[in-house]
Amino acid sequence: MCGASFCTWFGSGQVRDFVLSQDEAYEFKIGNAAFRRPGDPPLEVVLDQLIEEREAKEKAEKDAKKEAKKNAALPDKEEL
Repeated sequence: MCGASFCTWFGSGQVRDFVLSQDEAYEFKIGNAAFRRPGDPPLEVVLDQLIEEREAKEKAEKDAKKEAKKNAALPDKEEL
């Protein structure tokens, strides 16, 4: 199990407060309990948003390259 001093320290919320005060910490889990800063969305939601943004950026870049390639293949009006 755990020592009395650790259980008292953990139960008082000091562990949670200490971990969440670290810049690198966003969310941590102990057992089935997840802890994060008040007002922050769940990590899964943040990751989904970042993935969507990355995919949208990649699609826009791909579309821009495709459009540039299409425009490069067209002759200039002056050449006609």
